[in-house]
Amino acid sequence: AMRVFVSGDGGVDDLAALTMTVAAMMAGSIEIVGVAVTGGNCFLDAGVQASRKILDLAGLDGKVQVSTCDAEGVNPFPRSWRSASYGICHIPRLLRDGRPRTELLQTPAHIHLAECCMKSNTPITVLETGPLTCMARALHAFPELAKPDRISQLVWMGGAIDVEGNVHREGTDGSAEWNVYWDPLSAKKVIDAGPKLRICPLDVCNQAPITTKFLVDLSMRTKPFAPERVHFADITGQIFAPSMRSFEWGDEKSSSKPSLFAWDVLAASYALYLLGGLVGLPVDFLNPWQMAGLVRL
Repeated sequence: AMRVFVSGDGGVDDLAALTMTVAAMMAGSIEIVGVAVTGGNCFLDAGVQASRKILDLAGLDGKVQVSTCDAEGVNPFPRSWRSASYGICHIPRLLRDGRPRTELLQTPAHIHLAECCMKSNTPITVLETGPLTCMARALHAFPELAKPDRISQLVWMGGAIDVEGNVHREGTDGSAEWNVYWDPLSAKKVIDAGPKLRICPLDVCNQAPITTKFLVDLSMRTKPFAPERVHFADITGQIFAPSMRSFEWGDEKSSSKPSLFAWDVLAASYALYLLGGLVGLPVDFLNPWQMAGLVRL
């Protein structure tokens, strides 16, 4: 089975992507060798708590360890976005069996990532759904990680290439994407000198809104299963639900702009199932302040 190290920044879609990855491991498709959480689009304690509980639900608490990256971005995510991680911690199914059991390492995330790669007898796929800070730190300490016999590919949700970005702040020009903007210099380091990179940019993600119809379809996937089974489709739906800002069954003409897209879930889908559509071409990084984080082919 493909070996995957999952790194994210604890946001709504990061945790949905982790849930999807855990479900793939339960199905025997992959092996998760480690999980790292950066305090980007979450408050770190909440992102770690939710990640550990998702692993607990799958019975992976004795198999997978979690580590943290304590970096602070030069351009922090809005506090209102980050606080959504506390809501996810309160999903009833994540509360039901008490405190998290999955081990939380004291080892920094970039060391954890490097150790997983060095110990593996096969190359690792790294799925990064947050900023590239953890990977940049790992490459700085262990440049050999860029070799294909260590990391076969880095699949990253980040960047906006031929579409508008999603950073709309005073002093910016709207061209940047948040996972780059949070730590532009780390993104540049990894793009310039990192392992084989597959980018899932906004160009792809904008085609995949999270809609009521999608969540209805997702909820239907749990019906045939026994009630005692952990329904990862339900958990994923519950992660997304509080961030929805409209309700439309899907058979009427949509009048609202989607508030949520399958950003990190698309990156995870590519990493796990080799879906097409991700950018595998060389990219350049542009970093004037107004467009910090703009990525171009």
